[in-house]
Amino acid sequence: MADAWDKTASFEGTDARQQALRNCLGKLKEKDRRRMSSYYADGQTIRVMAREEKRSESSLHQIFHRLRVKLKECIEQQLSNEGGAA
Repeated sequence: MADAWDKTASFEGTDARQQALRNCLGKLKEKDRRRMSSYYADGQTIRVMAREEKRSESSLHQIFHRLRVKLKECIEQQLSNEGGAA
């Protein structure tokens, strides 16, 4: 997912954000990292993923929402820690 971001990002501060994203992705459970990679990097649809995981689409939407919130908070925390350390 971070590599996909690398290809599209073009604003200042990207390196710090990319590193924070990588670090935060590394903190996720393996299953959640695979989900994020399948969806964002590989373009897998929620419908196909739900079928493969034998889950409802709405449950996967909820999982992705929670993962995005978790990643956002983690990235913001890392960036604020870096800013405070400077």
